[in-house]
Amino acid sequence: MYAIVAYGGRQYQVEPGQVVVVELTEELKSLEVGSQLSLKNVLFINNEGSVKVGRPAVSGAEVKVKVAGQGKGKKIRVETYKKRKNFKRTYGHRQPFVRLAVEEIIAG
Repeated sequence: MYAIVAYGGRQYQVEPGQVVVVELTEELKSLEVGSQLSLKNVLFINNEGSVKVGRPAVSGAEVKVKVAGQGKGKKIRVETYKKRKNFKRTYGHRQPFVRLAVEEIIAG
């Protein structure tokens, strides 16, 4: 059984027991490790051949997840410069993320 869930502007294919890495949002920022969360924007469910497609979401379906941890991604370096002006700047960025452990998929 698997489902496709939309969260944070992206879509994720999830299965029970899987750990998914999503971007840190304001909703997730306040949650601690071990907190329960329910994702209700389920777009698609495949349950051993039985398929449910939402328009846009499957009614009554949800994915229960638990916060497994938080962290920051790999550092990326960005360089800017202006030719003939003797201007050059280098800076970096690390995107914060949250690990979500999928516990169960409820097909409404």
